[in-house]
Formats: sequence, structure tokens, C-alpha cells
Amino acid sequence: MNNGRKTALWGAWLQLGLVLGLGGTIINMVNAFSKFSDSQGEANTEVLAGKISSALIPSAVGMGVALVGVILMGIALLGMKYRAKWFFGFLIIYGVMWTLYMPTGTIAGGALLAFLFWKKDEFVGNRNQHVNPPT
Repeated sequence: MNNGRKTALWGAWLQLGLVLGLGGTIINMVNAFSKFSDSQGEANTEVLAGKISSALIPSAVGMGVALVGVILMGIALLGMKYRAKWFFGFLIIYGVMWTLYMPTGTIAGGALLAFLFWKKDEFVGNRNQHVNPPT
């Protein structure tokens, strides 16, 4: 397995950090709100604020892990010039997802999609090329 493929795969897998971090945050938020009030039924906002702060830690860690993944995918794409059909498909989906996060994501996602369509032949091959059969 070449280095570009390894780098692209690691970058793609690290994108799961966002999902796992969000899952951890949701679980921790449910726990924080389930213990929202004390035994007398009164809300203790200071305790809740501390629990919410702690609940957001998995999302922050997940974002950091995903950022490392984005950097690795950028290195594979631009630095190592790794081109594969699976990577092209992954990046198209990733670019479309980015465009949903306005305004910065729309700009970044649009730029990624424009780059991918500009370099499409490098990923999927030029369909206009005719291969001469062996004689």
C-alpha cells in the first residue's frame, strides 16, 4: 500500500471523530439534564452548567481528531497527489456536506468540489482515450 493511500485512508477514518464526539456529547447531555434538579425539585444551575461544560468535551476532542483527518486528506490530495476512484467519491460527498455549513463551509466545500471536477480525469481516467487492442 503506497503512502498516499495510507494517508488518505487515515484521513477518512479520522472523520469518524466528529460522529463519535457528538455521540459522547449527546449521552453526557442526557445524563446532565436527567440529574438537573436536586431532591427538593429545585434546579441547581451551577451544577448543570458544570455538567454541560463536561458534556461538550467529547465534541471538542472529536473535532480535533477530525481536523487531523482533514489535514491528512489534504496532504494526500495536494501533496502526494493521490488519485483513486474511492477517494474521489469520498471527497465529493465530503464537499457536498461541507457546503451545508454556511458561510465558511459553503466556500470551502465549493472550492473542493470545483477542484475535484477540474481534476476529475486524474481520478477516474479520461473516457475519451481509446486503447488500441494488441495485434
